[in-house]
Amino acid sequence: MTGSEICTTIISTVKERIHSDEFREKYRIGNCFTRIRKLTMGIVMMFLLCSKKKSLPNEIDDFLNSFGGAITELIGKPVVSFTKQAISKARKGISLDAFYWLLDISVSTFFKCEPSYDLWHGLHLFAIDGTDIQLPMVRQCATLFGSQRLRNSSEFPFGKGSYLYSVSTRLIVDALLETSKYSERELAMRHMDRFRTLAISAKSVVLMDRGYFSRELCEFLSNSNLFYVFRLKNNPKFLKAFKTSKKRTAVINLNEGLDTNEKLLVRILRFRLETGEYEYLATNLFDRKYTIDLFKELYFQRWPIETKFKQVKGRFQLENFSGYSEEAIDQDFLIAVFYCNLLEILRSEADKQISDILASDECSRKQHYAAGEGILASRLKAYLPNILSGLCDIGQQFKRIITCAVQRSNWTQVIPGRHYARHVQQPGRKYCHNSKDSF
Repeated sequence: MTGSEICTTIISTVKERIHSDEFREKYRIGNCFTRIRKLTMGIVMMFLLCSKKKSLPNEIDDFLNSFGGAITELIGKPVVSFTKQAISKARKGISLDAFYWLLDISVSTFFKCEPSYDLWHGLHLFAIDGTDIQLPMVRQCATLFGSQRLRNSSEFPFGKGSYLYSVSTRLIVDALLETSKYSERELAMRHMDRFRTLAISAKSVVLMDRGYFSRELCEFLSNSNLFYVFRLKNNPKFLKAFKTSKKRTAVINLNEGLDTNEKLLVRILRFRLETGEYEYLATNLFDRKYTIDLFKELYFQRWPIETKFKQVKGRFQLENFSGYSEEAIDQDFLIAVFYCNLLEILRSEADKQISDILASDECSRKQHYAAGEGILASRLKAYLPNILSGLCDIGQQFKRIITCAVQRSNWTQVIPGRHYARHVQQPGRKYCHNSKDSF
């Protein structure tokens, strides 16, 4: 199936399910949504999905203009308006599991409809990484999630976000948002539960950065029958002897010196970067067909998860939250991830069409091109209200998005090996939450 057909299947399923009695009974909290009111659970879900980060009165007015007919059909009477307080109260009656269902349906539908995708030497690559998420600068958020003092000596509320990312499909498979006190390793272990629900026939490898390596996590992943590759810090005790040796690879026992007879074997590798520095990796892939040069290539496959944070925070303005409550922040977090998955599914089809155009182009091009992420994100957000309202054909709307992205003026050049010096900055407040955009 094409990307537009997969997205059509996903949105059709979402439209059908969110208005059903089964969905309401499963995901409501307490006795919420028991009476027939203006704001049913399905209508509130549509409102949140179509949010464009404006002020709430403007959001309500835009929503009623787009969905007035659909709402009348659902509840049997026209709705002229509803209040900001009604929306804020209604969204608190929806379980967070309903929004995890959105993430699950985007992932499971893709794997069901697209069983064949690119693997790296027969391995399905995953990456886990975390990011600090700036929250609205109010006392409520600081109490719920914790705060951090930045270089300018101001304290900002922050949450700890963590993603399990499929490098092979470019989809976020699992997402967690917790308080800033959580460690990345704790969240990584919680991601492992997600693997049990994925029907993946290929062997899976999880790629992780320096902050994740620990004996407990290595043991946990090995017991879960998963392969892993960690980037190591330069100061672990077991690296001292390896550094002084001239070996490029060695196998060590992490349980050595502990009160146990069980061995926990790990393969250590060393390679040199272009800067002259040495990088160290730890893995349980012992097969010698995976050479050191292949491992160097393998580890850098995790880089897309870093750009994924940019996509979630930039293109979909994750940190521009629509509310201050814990429910609002968690819901916005998962909706942004849902949008990212839709974007990647559409981009896969657009990139294929661009490749076909370049292959048939009479003049040979040395450069590589791909669909522009910005145009896909903006068209997806612009067309989704029409798609959810039922006023137009879902498949045709997604095809319009693909057609727009495939236009030559919207291509973006891909330069292999391009890199920039990393400048670690701690910016101040990104969004002023008491002064939303009005357009």
